[in-house]
Amino acid sequence: MLVRLNSNGSVDSSFSPPTFGSGANWRVESLAAQSDGKILVGGTFYFSGSTSKSSICRITSNGTLDSAFSGITNGAHAAGNTSSTRTVSEIEVNHDGTILISGNFTAFNNNARGGIAKLTTTGALDATFAPTSNGEINALRLQPDGKILVGGTFTTLNGATAAKIGRLTSLGVNDIGFLAAGGHTAGVEDFAFQPDGRIVMGADYGTFQNALSDGPLWRFYAGLSSLPGTVQLAAETATGIEGVTLNITATRTGGTAGAITVGYSTVAASAAAGTDFTTTSGVLTWANGDGVAKTISIPVLNDTLADNGETFLVNLGESLIGTALLHTNQQATVTTSTAFIAWQSTHFTISELTDTNISGGLADPDGDGHNNLTEFALGLLPKAPDGAGALSRGMTNISGNNYLTLTFRRRLSAADLAYTVQNNNLLEASWPATAVQVGSAVNNGDGTETVTFRDSVPVSSSPKRFMRLQIQRQP
Repeated sequence: MLVRLNSNGSVDSSFSPPTFGSGANWRVESLAAQSDGKILVGGTFYFSGSTSKSSICRITSNGTLDSAFSGITNGAHAAGNTSSTRTVSEIEVNHDGTILISGNFTAFNNNARGGIAKLTTTGALDATFAPTSNGEINALRLQPDGKILVGGTFTTLNGATAAKIGRLTSLGVNDIGFLAAGGHTAGVEDFAFQPDGRIVMGADYGTFQNALSDGPLWRFYAGLSSLPGTVQLAAETATGIEGVTLNITATRTGGTAGAITVGYSTVAASAAAGTDFTTTSGVLTWANGDGVAKTISIPVLNDTLADNGETFLVNLGESLIGTALLHTNQQATVTTSTAFIAWQSTHFTISELTDTNISGGLADPDGDGHNNLTEFALGLLPKAPDGAGALSRGMTNISGNNYLTLTFRRRLSAADLAYTVQNNNLLEASWPATAVQVGSAVNNGDGTETVTFRDSVPVSSSPKRFMRLQIQRQP
């Protein structure tokens, strides 16, 4: 009755939901994901001897029943008969974590309710919310302004005439102006919001608001004073540098009415989760009136392998809370790359990238005496002679002894580079790496830092001392 699928459509064997009973008509009809990863499940079922009784429960991300959802004593049932199980057909999660449910029940937890109820975060019935109807409520949708659209088979709502459709305030009181616009002649089954604030309604074949023709699909105005907007990723592609955390931007545009929460997750493609990137999932939350871009941070791993060009996906999910819709950019493809290859792609044209005499690591296209690998390592530009002063020598005095120093810039995030400061008294001899860093590195604010190293031997101890910087590219 309840399964979870992997991104390729196969059954996720790690998801073990509860057994929802063996009744011929028992079923799951509604699902709602909470921002904490837990899942609300509604339908027609019963857990004997459990704290989660009739027709609604909450499960954790691995499928087990959530023991904290303990406020349900009887659940959804017929009035006067707690053994007569009824259906929870719709679930909506409020911004404050409370839960709206609807269906064909006439009581909940042995309290009279007309097809709609509000539950606390633990599943207990909210006694302050008690609207009534004389039929089933099959459609339920929370608007950005907090009002609640309801649709079904009822003809009265809170005692007032309401032809299969109505709107309630957050307290459960009728929106009189909405009811005055008229209703539908047949049952209403579902609502869907559009980015422009209009609402699409699916219903049984009939007439809506005295229209001249019949049909099952209608659209009407929600009457919102402002729109909730749409949520999307800022770009469809991104480059993930090995050893660096990648930041993906998500935006809310076209309106900021209402608080919204949207889920996101990474999906492996040719890049392997745990080897090339860290599996990342979570939620992005915008408060009412908030239009500031949000950031998804994904660690891209340095696997020490020459496997540049592998990809993984970053997906946005439907709004968990609120009514903002996803726009066109719901998925971004991330291509993993070493820092040096990404730098080459930024500074050379496509044709130049195919010519190693121009873009290769040992090439020096600007003729300034620094090859491309050195230009990259020192934060220089490959097509503009700018090598002067990239490295500088000096002298520092420590406890009365003078030491030769070497100062240079290096990249803050370049897992594919190794910087080694070496020193010796003979140019033709081996070069040990016994130089000592002087003080702390200075962040230059451009992705590089400036560091100074000193010789390990004072000048007075040897007539000749030499220092050099070795830059090596890792695989």
